Amino acid sequence: MRLDRVCRIAVAGLSVLLLVCYFVRPFGNLADETISALARSLLLHLIGTAIFCFVLLYLRAKVWAKPSRAALLVLLPAFLIALNNFPWIGLISGSVRVDRPEWIWLLALDALFIGAFEELAFRGALLPILLKRFGRTKKGFFWTVILSSAIFGLFHLLNLLEGAGIGATLLQVGYSFLIGGMCAIVYLKTGDLIACILIHGVYDLGGSLVPMLGSGELWDLPTVILTVLLSVTVTAWMLYLLIRMTRFRKEEKEEFHVGRGNQDQT
Repeated sequence: MRLDRVCRIAVAGLSVLLLVCYFVRPFGNLADETISALARSLLLHLIGTAIFCFVLLYLRAKVWAKPSRAALLVLLPAFLIALNNFPWIGLISGSVRVDRPEWIWLLALDALFIGAFEELAFRGALLPILLKRFGRTKKGFFWTVILSSAIFGLFHLLNLLEGAGIGATLLQVGYSFLIGGMCAIVYLKTGDLIACILIHGVYDLGGSLVPMLGSGELWDLPTVILTVLLSVTVTAWMLYLLIRMTRFRKEEKEEFHVGRGNQDQT
């Protein structure tokens, strides 16, 4: 059986399984609602990750690239944003605490597979399609990043179906657009989806640690000031990189694959 056919059958079968698990709501019999929600989320995102692994295998996409010194100029600021999403100041001062540390492993796994599913889908599959449509030009890079990030942000409106509040969901759409844009630039500059997955996973883990497993006031004044300063600085740097992104270096062309068998040429 040809690999293409295997991939199509796997995607179809896993998609059916995903729908079944979404509506059947496994782990609903657990007495602990938080752990039930985490286990269900992990299962759904694990299946979603498997689906897009087969999609990218079908597209012959490459998900990892050898790191270069130039890549650190985009990777380090992105990881700083992700790490800053942890409530470090509150944890050190004692204004926030993790009440259920025994479940951090489950939260970390869930965050990792949320990152894997969303990065494989939006940066691994969608972004190259848009890049092929808009072209590898300054304008093409710009619209690829903006549109892929907008779609990624709007995707989070689905949280309304899970009972999330409108205000919280719209806020999530906004910061998801920004995180999506950052990960898009990281992928375009490095060709490394694994790095994007790790950045995304660390960011989600930091943001959900206290809301899911802890208690306390997250947004004290020092945290707000630090977050604003870091966010503005990194956003300006990412925009600078995007503006200068007029063409791939030779090694980036070899690392970044668009379409099946890297068929498009520049």
